[in-house]
Amino acid sequence: NPKYVLKINRSIYGNPGAGHEFKMLMAGAHIKGCGMTQTQVEPSLYVKFRVDEFDKVQEYLFVKGWTDDFRHFGTDNIRAEYEGNIQREVKMKYLGVCDEFVGVKFLQDLERGLMELKQPDYWLKSGKTMENYFPDGFKRRENPMTPADDRAMAEEVTDDEFKAAGNMPYRQLCGIISYPASCTKLEMRYAVSVCGRHRSKWGMKQWNILKKVFEYGYCTRDLGLIYSAGLDEHGDNTLYAYADASHNPPRSQGCHVVMMNGAAISCESKRHTIMATSTCHDEMIQFSKGANKICGFRNLMQEGGMYQQAPSVIYQDNEANIKVLENRGSLSSKTRHIEMNVLSARNK
Repeated sequence: NPKYVLKINRSIYGNPGAGHEFKMLMAGAHIKGCGMTQTQVEPSLYVKFRVDEFDKVQEYLFVKGWTDDFRHFGTDNIRAEYEGNIQREVKMKYLGVCDEFVGVKFLQDLERGLMELKQPDYWLKSGKTMENYFPDGFKRRENPMTPADDRAMAEEVTDDEFKAAGNMPYRQLCGIISYPASCTKLEMRYAVSVCGRHRSKWGMKQWNILKKVFEYGYCTRDLGLIYSAGLDEHGDNTLYAYADASHNPPRSQGCHVVMMNGAAISCESKRHTIMATSTCHDEMIQFSKGANKICGFRNLMQEGGMYQQAPSVIYQDNEANIKVLENRGSLSSKTRHIEMNVLSARNK
């Protein structure tokens, strides 16, 4: 609730169109200068392949842009060629092989076919920032949130409770845990979603629960996402997903997780935007969201040369929902009201 608004007389970072110009510059440098292809699904990703007479890939290169940082990997010859070409197109500085990017550590073991993503340094720095609010130190937590905490977060916060806890940095701590929950601690997504509902009004009860969520992330900072080659029963580079939802009026909470090579590559846990009339309806809404997400990844992998030859499995546990999705017959009176954009998941 700001009381004052400041007018900025000029752009902080120079020309307002500089961002777009830089984007077009880098796109031209990669497409025209380096002969790469910009993917349609994710325009910040560029790919290049060389195949033999049997159309089998012999060399490959992937380049991922992140604002003004460009990470690249591929086979030796085409990678060395790219490093020479891109330097003739734009002025840039090579930083060599880095094991950390935007706070995420990449631990690779190519011989064993393993890669781990985690953020221990981020949590340690965050702990230093917030240590004054943990006078007894950080307790070890086995779960981001217990069922009792979940029920407590559903309670309304009174004005008196907010007045008593209003000076606690609830928003800041919520923001601190949101970033790793999007990168390496995906199991915290539900807790972040629930805690985020009180960003405008919180009490000491909500503050203490948020502190527990932080303690879980801090104490498990050395546990991240581990991707593996040859260990996933679904196969290497094979997409699959899980979709589930609760039925809690007025709006239910849903979650879907997309997996590949033994670990999650995407996770979303949010409240639905509409009020569903049954568990089947809620489950179908979330299945539809998961199906759309996995279709996007299938398209991206197709552009990256990793075609998904077979249908991607999405695991569901609601029998009524599964019957409606798999049976193209007429809908019953209890399911005819379901929105067409949700029912379109039957086509997928």
